[in-house]
Amino acid sequence: MKNRAAYMTELNKMEIREVPVPEPKEGEVLIRVEYVGICGSDVHYFHDGRCGDFVVDGEFMLGHEAGGVVEKLGPGVTTLAVGAGARHYLRAVRILQIRQI
Repeated sequence: MKNRAAYMTELNKMEIREVPVPEPKEGEVLIRVEYVGICGSDVHYFHDGRCGDFVVDGEFMLGHEAGGVVEKLGPGVTTLAVGAGARHYLRAVRILQIRQI
């Protein structure tokens, strides 16, 4: 499985990288992301290096509004099932498997 992520490497510069696919830990799920939205905060990070009080310090993975399908459950997850649709504002996402960018 390919796992691509968009990294802001400096102001107005971005790279698409392949990153490892982690195993979901306790209470986490692995989501096969089918789409990712770019929101206003991403645009501010990319052009200004900040959004509100948050200042980007070093490389930064963009994109946090995503949707897809639950691929794998971590231990203790009982409220979702593999194959279920997943749409959410994803904070602190550890994995984004993106089919197309």
